[in-house]
Amino acid sequence: MIITTVNQNLFLNIWQPSAPKPRKYQLNIFAHAKKENLLVVIPTGLGKTYIATLLGVHFLKKFEGSKNIIFLAPTRPLISQHIQSHKNHVNLGELGFMELTGKIKPEKRKEIFENPETQFLFMTPQTLRNDLQKELYNLHNTALIIFDEAHRATGEYAYVPIAEFYHKQNPEGRILALTASPGKKEHREMILNNLHIPLKNIERREKQDSDVKDYTHKIDEIIIGVDLTQEMKEIRDGLLEIKEKTIAQYIEFNLNYDPEAPTDPQKYHRGYCAKQVRRLTSALTKNQGGNTRTLRILISMNARLFKIHHLIATLEVQGLDITFKAAEKMKKKIDKGVASKADVFLFRDFTFQKIWNYMCEIHTNTPEKMTHPKMTRLISVISSQLEDAPESRILIFADLRDTVTRITRELNKIPNCRAKKFVGQATKNAADKGLSQKAQIQLLREFSAGTYNILVATCVAQEGLDISECNVVIFYDNSASEIKSIQRSGRTGRSKDGKIIRLYTKNTQEAMNLYITQRRKKGAKPHFHLPNVKPSKSLLDYSNHNKISPPNDSIIPKLEGEKPEISVQINPQIYDAYNLGAAVPVEFAVNKKQGNFDLSFPVPITQVGIAVMNSTMVSLVKFDTLFLRNLDRKKDTVKTFIILLDARDISENDRILLTKRIESIKKITGIGIILFSSIEKFHLMIRTILAKYNKSIQNELIGG
Repeated sequence: MIITTVNQNLFLNIWQPSAPKPRKYQLNIFAHAKKENLLVVIPTGLGKTYIATLLGVHFLKKFEGSKNIIFLAPTRPLISQHIQSHKNHVNLGELGFMELTGKIKPEKRKEIFENPETQFLFMTPQTLRNDLQKELYNLHNTALIIFDEAHRATGEYAYVPIAEFYHKQNPEGRILALTASPGKKEHREMILNNLHIPLKNIERREKQDSDVKDYTHKIDEIIIGVDLTQEMKEIRDGLLEIKEKTIAQYIEFNLNYDPEAPTDPQKYHRGYCAKQVRRLTSALTKNQGGNTRTLRILISMNARLFKIHHLIATLEVQGLDITFKAAEKMKKKIDKGVASKADVFLFRDFTFQKIWNYMCEIHTNTPEKMTHPKMTRLISVISSQLEDAPESRILIFADLRDTVTRITRELNKIPNCRAKKFVGQATKNAADKGLSQKAQIQLLREFSAGTYNILVATCVAQEGLDISECNVVIFYDNSASEIKSIQRSGRTGRSKDGKIIRLYTKNTQEAMNLYITQRRKKGAKPHFHLPNVKPSKSLLDYSNHNKISPPNDSIIPKLEGEKPEISVQINPQIYDAYNLGAAVPVEFAVNKKQGNFDLSFPVPITQVGIAVMNSTMVSLVKFDTLFLRNLDRKKDTVKTFIILLDARDISENDRILLTKRIESIKKITGIGIILFSSIEKFHLMIRTILAKYNKSIQNELIGG
């Protein structure tokens, strides 16, 4: 049934008496959005949805109800929240706000969509995309589409084809995109292009802006670092050994298939391995490259390397218990004969067998050592918080559902803790059931009402949800994603002051992730201080010599009086940024170009290259053909290539042996290797080398 009449009194006094008055910045953004497509970037809790409501009502009035408004959000709990928010502000009657989901039959969705009495349509993007692809209806009579959480509008996400349909079917239709976390410039430009918004059309507000700051709430941030246990360090050393060996084997084998493949072991990180699996699988499917056996071996080696990366990350961030569980799943698949070749090959490795046996021994004899030190600190933090503020509502984020389950179980042992896990819909097994979106909505209501005072959540709770009662957010793990950090932080401080607590593991990639997000947030450019992090000598890892590990730097707030052993200042602003050479440890406090961690100096890259290694790397690593070839390749890219060798922690006897080793390397490669025994000498060496190429550095050295 299609209704063709419109209630002429629909727009008389539609604003609810209890609706708040718009703020000045909301009106300014609304005025802009009336004129053209717009991306709105505002911190969470400052009323993005209110602006969308204003704009929606404006277009309903403009077209006298003959056109509809579509509001898109990624999840049904978020959709439910937006519908309630609109109803709190605007009275449009029973049919004014309608939710269209995939659970409604297609014929009924078509009827609701085309009913002119339906003013606001709230949908998940997947439902709308599918209906448009099937030509169930079109967007000719849609005046406005609101894309909430617009940072998702990249790649194959449903927002992208929807915007394309809208642009083709209704070129005059308006688009309003909302997000608190647009990401870097490249990501932001991609969003704008995909949503057909001109690059200049961005309305952005920060919490410190004059027209916004009066509406923000204070958020205290506490950062707590913990050390790996001795058992965790030993297991990590073993995994790093396997990683190093696997990378070396892969590079050697891959060069026969792809001569242009990178020979730098650092390139073979987790993301690269995943990308390689996709690329090689595609080549195998298309039968490109001819040798299917080679492709299958490369795919398996990449998969194995990816698993090793995953186990290392899980160990560092989640703990021995979760790592053991992951390895145990692999073992069970092997026993059942359903494991991948990567799993089988990994368990055949002698070092991995030792790791597995060691974990089994700990699990059986000293199970308390399976727990990550972060868990102990988390329990302490929660206990103190509830003791000081019993009415607290706490939201804890963890990436893995196994970790969420473990945290929930441990917290419910604490007096006054009423913890519940908040996860996605997928059910993995009988012991790990998902939550339907209806159950998610109900759980959020119970959290707000105080039935539960702690939610332990995966990423499903990080986007958009207005949990105004939440006054504490805890990061159990940290990624380098700026978007994820902003989204999670935004769950507190919405209607009152809040607190953010970040737990991290020192001397790990997680520490680096935290360091990156803190630098981005603070915009730290002029000076930074980092401690002297001594390299581990129990295991040699190709990436060990330049692993960035800033657990106690001044950018991260310190607790319990932590102080770095060495504090070095260099002002990167006195130099023009220019790539100079990779592999410089962050401990030397030399400015890096973000993303590739190269030194930055005003010297043409074709003239000089400097690499920094630790002494353990040079004295003990096997200098095979691959390593020497890699040095040769670097040497050929510049006129002068020099290795600076960190010899601060070696004995006199080792120094003699090391000097002999250096002489043999120099004979083979022609590359100069210089030892330094202090940070001061390191900086002096760099300036001395560069003085040959730059007068300003010459003047600095001679005091001119």
